[in-house]
Amino acid sequence: MSGHDRPEQAVTFKRNGWSRWRGIRSKRRIRGGRHRIRTVMFMAMLSSIQCNPGFKRFYKRLKAQGKIPKVALVACMRMMIVVLNTMVKNQESWREQTV
Repeated sequence: MSGHDRPEQAVTFKRNGWSRWRGIRSKRRIRGGRHRIRTVMFMAMLSSIQCNPGFKRFYKRLKAQGKIPKVALVACMRMMIVVLNTMVKNQESWREQTV
């Protein structure tokens, strides 16, 4: 088991965003991917959950299920990427009922 006697010694994630790995306590962060695109998507989704009824419903539903706000927001970002990729694939323009 990766050099540890007990499973909880290997990796323990806590809900408050702190992680403990091999005795080191640090704040979790995203290191890979495209930082600029992620930032733009985050800001776009902040606006969308206030103005777009479909994304707003989806965000509220996730929050009602007990998701923390940032996790719900990232799930909405992923949903937006899926919708946009489908629109590009089908050569469609944005429709309100898409979401």
